[in-house]
This record gives sequence, structure tokens and C-alpha cells, in this order.
Amino acid sequence: ETPKVTLGLSNMTLQAVEDRNRQDEEDRRRKDDERKLKRLKQDNLPEAIEMINKLNDPDQRRRRTALNLPAPQLNDEELEAIVKMGADAAALSASSADGSTAGLVQSYG
Repeated sequence: ETPKVTLGLSNMTLQAVEDRNRQDEEDRRRKDDERKLKRLKQDNLPEAIEMINKLNDPDQRRRRTALNLPAPQLNDEELEAIVKMGADAAALSASSADGSTAGLVQSYG
């Protein structure tokens, strides 16, 4: 008889291992940042306050870039012509008494 040897290994996915490593790395960095900030507060309080204010400044958090839109495909005159055509079609369908014109001119509104 050969006894079973248990090595203490369990089935783990790579994602679980990497997630644990990532979490450990984030925790370590967070502790380092807290330690550095505490040391900076003890050594140079005005500089620490300035650094904290710079991080909390809403302008520093998100700087918006200029909005770049594509050139319009229709100019104002073309848009006005489309609106007039729609108004003319609505007037024509309202003024016609028979259903033949109403069948040819659809209502898009």
C-alpha cells in the first residue's frame, strides 16, 4: 500500500490567482501611499496640503477636450427646403377631399 500524499494544492483558475495578485498589489500600493502621505504631513505640512488640494481640484480631475464634430451634411437652406416640402405635403393632403391624393402623399409626422 502506498499512502496518498496531499500537497495542499487545490484547483484554482488563473483568473482567481491573478485577481488575488492584483488585489494584493493594490493593497500594497494603497498602504505605501498612506505611509508617504503621513510622512509628508509630518515633515512638510504646507506641501502636503497643497498636494491634497491639487488632487481634489475638480479642474485637475477631468480636463475636457474640445468637441470635434464632423461637418454637417446638410446646410441651412437644404434643411429649410425639406421642412417646406413637408409642410406643402401636409397642406396638400389636408386640402384634398378624395383619398387618392392622401394615398400618394404619406404623413411622416
